[in-house]
Amino acid sequence: MPSCAIHSYALYACFRGCTNIETPCALPATTLATHAYEGMFYGCTKLASCPTLPATVLNTYCYYQMFRGCTALTATMSSLPAMEMKNYAYYYMFYGCTALKTHCSLPATTVATSCYEYMFYGCDALETIAALPSTTLASNCYRYMYSNAAGIKVSQTQTGEYQNAWRIPTSGTGTTASNWNASMLASTGGTFTGNPDLDTTYYTANTVV
Repeated sequence: MPSCAIHSYALYACFRGCTNIETPCALPATTLATHAYEGMFYGCTKLASCPTLPATVLNTYCYYQMFRGCTALTATMSSLPAMEMKNYAYYYMFYGCTALKTHCSLPATTVATSCYEYMFYGCDALETIAALPSTTLASNCYRYMYSNAAGIKVSQTQTGEYQNAWRIPTSGTGTTASNWNASMLASTGGTFTGNPDLDTTYYTANTVV
C-alpha cells in the first residue's frame, strides 16, 4: 500500500475478524484522514505483530479500534510519532489486547479530546507505561487509558518494586481539562488506582517509555 496519504474510511474494517492473519501489511502513509484505519484488524486474534505507523498528520478516529481484541499481540510498533493529536485519534486502539507486554512511545505534545481514551483498556500483561509530555490537556484525553490493565502498577510512594518515577506531564506545569484523568488507572494492579493528579510524581513498577 504505497500511498503517502489515506482518505476517509479508506481501509475501514478491511480485515476485521480475519482470525488467520498473523502478519499485517505495510502501512506507509504519513497523512491520515477521518476513520482511515478504523477497525482495520479488529478481532484478528492470531495477529502477532503490528505494522510501523509513520503518520505524523492525523485526523479524527483515524486509528479507532484498529487492533481491538488482537489477543495474540505481545508488542506494538516502537513509536506513534505524531506530535499533535486529533479528537479520538487513538480511541480504543489496543482495547482488550490481553497479551500485550510492551507498547509504543507517545511523544505528542498537543493532545485532543478523548485522543487516548480506552487505548490500553484491559491490556493485562503490560510491562510498560507511557511518558505523557503534553502540558495542556483536553477533555477525556487519558480517560480509562489503562483501566482494567492489571499489569500497570502505580504507587504514591517510592518503595519496593515501585522505583520508576512517573509524572503527568513529564515536566513543566500542566493545565487541566474536564475528566482528563477519569478512571485512567481504575482496576490496575498497583497500590494507587485513583485518578492521578497533575504535576505530581508517582512511582511505577513498569518501564516508562
